[in-house]
Amino acid sequence: MERKFREHGEASIAAEDGLIVIRSRGPWNIEHVHAGDAVICNLVREFGGKPWQVLGVLHGDGLHTPDAFEAQTEAIRQHHALGRRGTALVLADVGGSAFFRSVFSRMYRAAGEAFEFFPDEQSARQWLAERSTHL
Repeated sequence: MERKFREHGEASIAAEDGLIVIRSRGPWNIEHVHAGDAVICNLVREFGGKPWQVLGVLHGDGLHTPDAFEAQTEAIRQHHALGRRGTALVLADVGGSAFFRSVFSRMYRAAGEAFEFFPDEQSARQWLAERSTHL
């Protein structure tokens, strides 16, 4: 019997010009990943098939349950068909943590996603803007 759990994690997801901005607090479970993916897939329709990128500003524990990690990796892979072309990550609370960087690095590499870590939102947005001219 499959059990459905209450969504664990918080997120604010918004669309800007060619950009999905995700402000999230972990840890996250699979229910949270599925809910966020549904919002993202709906928002990217505004881009009309044009390439887009993600700015992720993450707070709290940057951990996923194992099934949420796999679901997030698969969602990123599937977003490529919708025009996703890269992610800038700001690990707001644990930016210097090699452990959390390794967790996200494994996820994005497994998904085939171009990504970088940044100390603040301004530098992340600058990187995304520079990349957008080549998409």
